[in-house]
Amino acid sequence: MQYPYVSCRTPIIPGLLWLTAALVTVGCLNLPEPKVSQQAVFDAAEEVVAKRYPMYSASKESGSVYAVGPIEMNGGSKTMKQISVVVTRNFTGSYNPQVRVRQYVETGPPPLGANPESASPNVARPVDTNRWQVLDYMRYEEQAIYDEILARL
Repeated sequence: MQYPYVSCRTPIIPGLLWLTAALVTVGCLNLPEPKVSQQAVFDAAEEVVAKRYPMYSASKESGSVYAVGPIEMNGGSKTMKQISVVVTRNFTGSYNPQVRVRQYVETGPPPLGANPESASPNVARPVDTNRWQVLDYMRYEEQAIYDEILARL
């Protein structure tokens, strides 16, 4: 049986460019207008996170809301939660909040670093800094925040 010979010099790139141009002109790559605006989803996410966690920050330029929970003692370790919500556009053209809740644990004794606010750099007193490591991803809390955001839309 004779197989067709394909050379390494076969021009594949122009064919792919032609196919991409055809899809763009037909409109296959254009997303429809969303029913709910990005600003509405962002505002709902900011309301939900602000209600649950008072230490939060929001950036309209990047479409993200970031919050940190209080430091608590769980067992013999210090833990805290980090919450992030990013508003992105999905495949259907609508805006979707992506929620991540991580629980961090402090690892080991805090290292001592130089204090930049010291009066003299030669006699700088050490400052404790915490080291945090991801302990768990809080999936049920992520889902609760996600559901609350969608309920506000």
